[in-house]
Amino acid sequence: MKTPLESLKNIALALAIACILPFLVYQGISSIYPAPLSITQEHASTDNEKEINTSQRDQTVKNYYCQFFIFELIASCCAIFLGLITSVDFLAAGWIMGGILTVISGFLFNWHYLSSSALFLSLLLFLCILVIGGYYNEHKNNKHKQTLD
Repeated sequence: MKTPLESLKNIALALAIACILPFLVYQGISSIYPAPLSITQEHASTDNEKEINTSQRDQTVKNYYCQFFIFELIASCCAIFLGLITSVDFLAAGWIMGGILTVISGFLFNWHYLSSSALFLSLLLFLCILVIGGYYNEHKNNKHKQTLD
């Protein structure tokens, strides 16, 4: 049986992993896939050219953040999967909470760049992953309890 201090340490470690993971994912993706240089409007001589440059820049930024969100979603799913297969309780909790926080931050910061259908599909995908993960985890726990009996 764990002492209250050991339990508190495990909770603290799980929360630390959960809090650091979204920043780690963001920094990792940003360093591997840097933001595109913005298209400057300084060289545009007419209003029409400025409008075209603004439109191109807006489309480039939108594409970048949509792709960035996809990478965040993949990293979140990987973290949750790691949490499901990890047998150390505080690591499993940290990975799962970190994956959830990472996808939440991805939705919060990229919501307005995604189309309605992309939002729906990504939310549906993530919900399915959580439900399947929950069933897997429950099945694993029941199997473990049966071996103890």
